[in-house]
Amino acid sequence: MDLLIAFYCLIGVVILVVWIYQFVQLMLLCDSDFPGKYDKTLWAAAFILAFIVAPFAFLWWKAAYRSMLAQGQATDDERS
Repeated sequence: MDLLIAFYCLIGVVILVVWIYQFVQLMLLCDSDFPGKYDKTLWAAAFILAFIVAPFAFLWWKAAYRSMLAQGQATDDERS
């Protein structure tokens, strides 16, 4: 039983560390880094309301958005 409690505590600490790290990453981004006007505010609300899922969703969104920006810049460079 103690091992199970320790395991859940470890999972909780991992989620807390990921949450804090991703929330800091969100706050370090400028408003111009987001495609929409209120995206940063919506992400902050998602971090508070869906605190277990939001950091992982933000991590996925950030990677996808950076990839999309890189592809968009690559196509702009090819046109030049």
